[in-house]
Amino acid sequence: MRGNYMLSAVTKALADHFGGEIAVANETVIQDVPGEYLFASQINSEQKPSNWRFHDRFYFFDIRFHPDGKIQTQNKRMAEIAERLRECLAYIETDDQPVKAASMRTETQDGVLHFFVDYPLRVLLKPPADPKMLGLSIDENLKE
Repeated sequence: MRGNYMLSAVTKALADHFGGEIAVANETVIQDVPGEYLFASQINSEQKPSNWRFHDRFYFFDIRFHPDGKIQTQNKRMAEIAERLRECLAYIETDDQPVKAASMRTETQDGVLHFFVDYPLRVLLKPPADPKMLGLSIDENLKE
């Protein structure tokens, strides 16, 4: 699994949950949107060896909610969206398996809600190729 694969799964979960109510984007910021929109981006990834060929891989995402500037109660709207994001992103569906979020947190900066979520995956790496056996020569000596 790669980061783009996980980003697609997160974006699909957002689009399925919010439907046509709020525009959802990833990779490129939507310009001149009349209203609210969500922007999903992968901000980091990390991989740690676990045991033998297994590794624990973590994908970190930032989902930004850009509210409509005309709404007077933006804090209330951001709290509502944060709760909906918690429900929506607790589990995401991938082709291989559902993935559970390890942690979620929110932060508001410059009138934009940042929803941080990370997903851990157990990855099995391919073993290194064993060297092929070369020719074998046998010498026999008898002692008298």
